[in-house]
Amino acid sequence: MLDNQSCDFQGMPRIEIHHGAYIREGHMIAMPLCFPGVTTPIDANDSFITSLIIGPDEIIYGGTSGKHAHIFAAFTRGPTGVVVDLGEYSESTEYIGLAYTKEQLIAGVNGKKGARILSRHIQNIPFADCIQEWKFDISPFKIAIELPEKEKIIDLVSDNNQNGIIGVTDKGLFRWDEETNSIKTYYDIKITRLTKDKDSNIYGIDKTGQIYLINDNKGDIKINLGEKIKGSFEKGIVWCKSNPEDISYLADSDGGIFCINKSGESKKIGQTHLQPVTCMAATNDGRLFGFCGHGIANLFVYEPRKGTFRDLGVAVSVLNRRRYGYEFACAVTNKDGEIYFGENDRG
Repeated sequence: MLDNQSCDFQGMPRIEIHHGAYIREGHMIAMPLCFPGVTTPIDANDSFITSLIIGPDEIIYGGTSGKHAHIFAAFTRGPTGVVVDLGEYSESTEYIGLAYTKEQLIAGVNGKKGARILSRHIQNIPFADCIQEWKFDISPFKIAIELPEKEKIIDLVSDNNQNGIIGVTDKGLFRWDEETNSIKTYYDIKITRLTKDKDSNIYGIDKTGQIYLINDNKGDIKINLGEKIKGSFEKGIVWCKSNPEDISYLADSDGGIFCINKSGESKKIGQTHLQPVTCMAATNDGRLFGFCGHGIANLFVYEPRKGTFRDLGVAVSVLNRRRYGYEFACAVTNKDGEIYFGENDRG
């Protein structure tokens, strides 16, 4: 096994490189989008995972894209360990964002008939220990609201009080209110991506690198401007979706990694060895993990105490079916510090 502190293969014996190339640090487990032999898997043509979120009860919800868009629930804690397809939304091809309020799971979808906000109740976790005792409530999603014609959802997050969502389309920023089921759009605010830290501070950025601090004040969105970052933000912007308490991590399309605090101050902390960065998540001890590169994505880790970046190699499956070449588009961290990456290919 390779030395955990090594950051590259330079100067290492060939035998260590050959037998340790995919064992740099920790373990990854590939979970299918089903429970084999028990639940029905999502079709490979619909299984590109494009959104992940952890609900208030620690259930992991995921949205897929493809010929049809699906949402699934992953029960990963306790004795279950099962993934259940909650159904497809046949009129859409892309789940672009997931969020939740106090009572509902909210999803943003794009498709041939435009962009829509969908809602359903938060899934109940099966607490029984035996597989024959599990019971899943597969209730349909309903259309909460349709966005104006030709608008496309880019991102969305839960608002500060979990009474609605704040989202971004290619036309502007909007807020959807759960109680009134109404939407208010701010077409003068051209943000591309959103994220939240653990203190529920909401951050955004536009294509020029301007940081936005977004506050939902009694249903009205208030904007404060932070610093303007020098970087490449025209495309490929990735926020870390699981952040430490008072900061958020951001990657530009050239692999530059930035740290943003709740005052909007920014600092470039490093550069990934491959571009672009496709997803990032921070563990509970503050380390940042992410994937970068096209085709065969490489895992990297940033350790804030040391200020160092390390390449951890690629994800490889060695059980049941040997495979590598995974690509990932989203990541979240649960309370136990486990990171879940959503695979964005037909595997």
